[in-house]
Amino acid sequence: MALSIIRLELARDTDFPEGSSLHGYEFVAPLDGEGRIDADGWRAHRKRCRVRRFWEGEPDERRGPAPEGRPLVPGPRALPSILSPRGQPLTPTFSTP
Repeated sequence: MALSIIRLELARDTDFPEGSSLHGYEFVAPLDGEGRIDADGWRAHRKRCRVRRFWEGEPDERRGPAPEGRPLVPGPRALPSILSPRGQPLTPTFSTP
């Protein structure tokens, strides 16, 4: 199964009117045919799945692999607070490593 790099970059807001490619998150995870994270693929390859937070002027934060039976990040309801710690929206982009 191929893993993809999912990159979320800061979208436009009052502090960054053009958005920013220097602020965001990158996930390494398998995607299904609809471009969503494949839970079964993640379980099979969780040791290779990672998350990286990058924010200009701050050290990168890296997480992964996830512990047995636990997702790399909390469920979808918690995701917005993780993906926009300062309240800024993020824009996803996709690529294959």
